[in-house]
Amino acid sequence: TFANLIKNNCNYWSEHNGGFSCTYPNYYEADQFFYKKYGVYKWNKDELPLAHEWCRKSVECDMIVHNPVVVSNTFIKEWEMEPYIDLCMKYDYNWVVIRLNTEYDNIHNVPQETIDTMKTRIEDISGEWIVE
Repeated sequence: TFANLIKNNCNYWSEHNGGFSCTYPNYYEADQFFYKKYGVYKWNKDELPLAHEWCRKSVECDMIVHNPVVVSNTFIKEWEMEPYIDLCMKYDYNWVVIRLNTEYDNIHNVPQETIDTMKTRIEDISGEWIVE
């Protein structure tokens, strides 16, 4: 996924014990909540609010200790990302929105009709970076 690409290619340097250590960003997506025992993915619409709460709280835990983070969720509307923007402001993080106008593998077998509907509902976000 694009989040893995960022995670594996962005390193952050920080002073540690008189030297430097490299810290890679942790990344979170609500879909991680649905991986159950033995890495089996079991999506449940009824648990979607819990999944997003888990994602937001996980991000905040990293921000509290100043770890770099990447959030990789499918934000269709600007209000959906507001909790993360609020966290960035609360913990003095810089942030950027990256929109992918490319297609990646459908690893969770989302029906094409659902994907097509989501594409028609996407809002433009002021200042977003668009990857073609």
